[in-house]
Amino acid sequence: MNEKKQRILDAAITLFAKDGFWNTSTASISKEAGVATGTLFNHFSSKDALINAVYVSLKKEIHTSIMAIWQPDGTLKKNLLAAWSCVIHWGLKNQDRYDLMEQLRMSERVSQETREAMAAEFSAFQMDIQMGVAEAVLEELPVAYHMQACAALMSATLIYLRSPEGGSADPDALINSAFAAYWHGVAQ
Repeated sequence: MNEKKQRILDAAITLFAKDGFWNTSTASISKEAGVATGTLFNHFSSKDALINAVYVSLKKEIHTSIMAIWQPDGTLKKNLLAAWSCVIHWGLKNQDRYDLMEQLRMSERVSQETREAMAAEFSAFQMDIQMGVAEAVLEELPVAYHMQACAALMSATLIYLRSPEGGSADPDALINSAFAAYWHGVAQ
């Protein structure tokens, strides 16, 4: 990615996280990036294209973190715990980015094509869950359900850790306990 395009993407992430993507104009993104508005549109055909690129960028950050610790021949439980811990720690370290990613995940502005491309990025994760279901390690539920349940409980754990009540908790101990509760709910 060229330097100007990266500056535009970084500026969009910063401003979307601060002001919301719905309240952020392309002119303000261009100004923050130090480029002309026309330059933004040379790299992104529309604000929606930029929103989709931001979503992809954030998902790839998380994917890169997870794949750095993913063990292709590791057990499903160990890999899920490692991914669980990785995502929550990334979210604690990058609270604005995590919140933005969650907003975008729920937004209709992110295209189905982009969602499918990002799902493909997490295929190792999905294949392991599918294998866990096939081998009766996990409850016989659709892979998409398992993915949503995992994401929802990771998010709940992160929200709690960021709350006044959870702020004093030992993050790793809570992450492990929350994962144990999740695993108890989905494992056979």
